[in-house]
Amino acid sequence: MNPLNLTITTITPPDGLAHTNRKDEILSLPDYLRVNAGSASPQLTMLFVSSSEPGADDTDKIWLKTDEAGTCHGFYRYDSTTGVWLMMAGPGIISGTTAPTDTTILWLKTDATGTAKGLYKYVATEWVNMTATPIPEETVEIVQQATAPTGSATLFWLKTVDDATPRGIHFWNGDAWVNGSAINGVSNYLNFNSVKVGSTPPDATIRPYTLWGKCSIPPVGVFWFNFSDNVWESISPIIISARYPDTGSVNLTTGAIEIGPLPFSTICPTIGSAYFLDYPAITMTLEYDDQFPETDVLKLGCVATSTTFTIAASTGITRNAAMRLCAMGRMGIPV
Repeated sequence: MNPLNLTITTITPPDGLAHTNRKDEILSLPDYLRVNAGSASPQLTMLFVSSSEPGADDTDKIWLKTDEAGTCHGFYRYDSTTGVWLMMAGPGIISGTTAPTDTTILWLKTDATGTAKGLYKYVATEWVNMTATPIPEETVEIVQQATAPTGSATLFWLKTVDDATPRGIHFWNGDAWVNGSAINGVSNYLNFNSVKVGSTPPDATIRPYTLWGKCSIPPVGVFWFNFSDNVWESISPIIISARYPDTGSVNLTTGAIEIGPLPFSTICPTIGSAYFLDYPAITMTLEYDDQFPETDVLKLGCVATSTTFTIAASTGITRNAAMRLCAMGRMGIPV
């Protein structure tokens, strides 16, 4: 550090200056003395405090910039080469609920209770939240709220009710918001539905946007909920198959014999209240015949309704037989 050199010089008094008394002459000495700073004079640079930029006469000073409320925003020094004031340290930070007019500082935005809501910086024409999590490019945003947002192809709307319970994911088709998880749109919007896999169906709160992958307990398959009929309907045909009778055989006497109608629980004991939405396709093969092969042919047939089936047989000789039955069709499971 350079030493601070001070020298005292005198100013020549005017000619004819009259003598007064000793006291007054001593008090008047400062009027004829001058203190000069030597090589360390830059250390005496003064501090200029203002919200506006110092003028040309004050470029040798340090500028402490303030806002209109007197809050300090940083120290600046004048660069004579570029002709601009340069900040000597990081930008000042002002905390408050409203944006500051000084766009060269940082703004710690708060709510009415003083809770911080993000640190902002001024970019181009607006304040930008530097602490917000950015959305990666090509990512579709999901807005969760009760009322519809502005239509946009770049976001999904998770519609909620007053208790924030989801009521479906909507997408913008260019003219309106469409519930992509609605059950009447399963064929078109299947990719928007989740699938609950298990032996029990999804509960009522998630039926509108959930498929049921029924497994473990026949009949098994993928079901959607038909609100009009209050029933779970299979998307594809379901097959149930079993031996009839499950043990032993049926005694077929000479002539035509009719067995039934029998419920489908005969070949699917766990069918419960499920039924075929239309008459199913029935196939039947001979699994056992104690007179096979004989010259007398055994004739078999089967007809079905949505809940029952009937077997018909015709033989010229008495025989014991067992059949393999298979029913296929779309099924419904009422709630």
